[in-house]
Amino acid sequence: MLSSIASKLIQGEFICQYTNFAMFNEINKPDGEIKNKLEEFLLVVGRTLECSQSGNAFFAAHKKDAPGAKEESRRIFDKLRSKIRPTLSFLQLMAEINHTNGETGVFIQGGEILVVPEIIGALEKNQAHLSALDRLVWVKRKDEPLTQKVKSLFKELEKEGLVVIKNASLEHYVVTGKTDVIQDSMAFIADAENIYTEDQVEAKQRGLDL
Repeated sequence: MLSSIASKLIQGEFICQYTNFAMFNEINKPDGEIKNKLEEFLLVVGRTLECSQSGNAFFAAHKKDAPGAKEESRRIFDKLRSKIRPTLSFLQLMAEINHTNGETGVFIQGGEILVVPEIIGALEKNQAHLSALDRLVWVKRKDEPLTQKVKSLFKELEKEGLVVIKNASLEHYVVTGKTDVIQDSMAFIADAENIYTEDQVEAKQRGLDL
C-alpha cells in the first residue's frame, strides 16, 4: 500500500477520501506511521506531503528550495488560470443551484453532491447560467443540446478528477477533494510564492505590469 500511495503522489495525483477512501485512510491513521514514511520518501525527491485545508485530500508539493520548484509552480499556476479556475467558478454556480436553502456565495467543497438532471432544469430557466456554461473551456461543442452539453461537461470534469460518479443511474456526482486543494492553492501560488503567469513575466520584462 505504501509504495502505491507514494507512486500516485509522485505522479501528481490527489489522494482524496471520496475517490480513494482506502489510501486516504492509510495516510490519515492516528499513529502517523504511513504519513511519516511518505514524508521521508518525498523529501528525498524534493517534495513534501500536504493536505487541503478542509482535510479532504493529500498531495505532494514541491519544497520551496527544491531545484525547479519555482518553474513547476508557475506551470501549475498557468494551468489553474486557464482551465481549472473557470471550471470551479461554474461548479460554484452549480452548487448554488443545488442548495435547497437558497444560500449563495458558499464555496464549493469536496463531498458535495451535484445532481445532473436538477442542474439541467435550473440552467433551462436562467440565460445567464447558460451563457456561463458556454464560456467553459470544458464545453467542446457549443451547438450541442443542453442535456448532452451538461453531461459531456461532467465527463470532462470527471477526467480531470474534479468530480466522481456516485450514482450512475441517477447521475449523481460527488465533488472531490481536488477542488479544495485548487482553491487553497490559487491564493497561495500567486501571493505567497509571488509567481506570475508567462504573460505577466513577459510584461514585467518589458517594464509593464498586468
